[in-house]
Amino acid sequence: MWNLAKIRWAEARATAGYQEPTTIRVAVLDTGIEREHPDLVGRVTSYTHQHPDIPDASGERDIIGHGTHVAGTIGAVIGNEVGINGICQCELHIWKIFDDVPDFDAFSQSFVYFVDPVMYLWALADCVEQRVDVVNLSIGGGGQPDHQEQLLFDTLLANGTTVVAAMGNERQFGSPTSFPAAIAGVIAVGATKLNDSVASFSNRGNHIALSAPGVAIWSTLPTQPGQFGFEAIVGPDGQPREGKAERRETDYDAWDGTSMATPHVAAASAVLLSNRDRMNSAAVRTQLQATADRVPGMGDAEFHPDYGAGRLNLLRLVSEA
Repeated sequence: MWNLAKIRWAEARATAGYQEPTTIRVAVLDTGIEREHPDLVGRVTSYTHQHPDIPDASGERDIIGHGTHVAGTIGAVIGNEVGINGICQCELHIWKIFDDVPDFDAFSQSFVYFVDPVMYLWALADCVEQRVDVVNLSIGGGGQPDHQEQLLFDTLLANGTTVVAAMGNERQFGSPTSFPAAIAGVIAVGATKLNDSVASFSNRGNHIALSAPGVAIWSTLPTQPGQFGFEAIVGPDGQPREGKAERRETDYDAWDGTSMATPHVAAASAVLLSNRDRMNSAAVRTQLQATADRVPGMGDAEFHPDYGAGRLNLLRLVSEA
């Protein structure tokens, strides 16, 4: 796994005094998870996939697979000689925030799954109530947070929760600002390639904190078939309707995205919290940035809008904790 080698995962774990973050609570708000995946069995502490106001719209299955992929990078079983290794063994708390009903998206001209705003806000409120330690948000969009969402983020951060979010994948469209990554206090993560150059899709911006591997990242996928969405065809009434499914792989696959870079940083934050007591979110951000590797694309700069403070280095993070 090139991504683990790049952040010096094995060397970090071999450091004297390394503490596995077994009691650190990492929340993943995403498309769900397959708890019975061979590389995730026993790894999920809690899974919330329904909301009382949306009883029939969101089942247990992770149809898209995105959440299972993200969770695998963070916490897949280590050393079981099956599939992949996750970065750490933490408490995984999963909230499904996507419903199971695809909607027509005029931009892509297809039917896709979206974050349900009620499920999303409910999950954030749960994270506040349960005082999780780290929140992974491999999601994003152009809409600025409303008052309720901003209040929930402010409360999470004030409580010391580390919130990590994806910069977004719209570089070819001018890197539009994506939220929640652009919310003050959130650790925004960009994606890098094998040679430490910025990924062709990774958004740039002055709110980026650091980068992590985000191209061809192998991780877990549900063992059952699923799809990203459906092609749109014109129905008899002239309106778009669902056509052919856009299928995904099963079991494992290599995916690209700042969504794939973000869980590297969320997991690293959990490791840091396990090896250093009483750190608030601002201190975690500072330590992540101070120990990141400066990459060639940054020149002599200490900060670059493509990379933030550099690419994640887990060994330095642990060694200098």
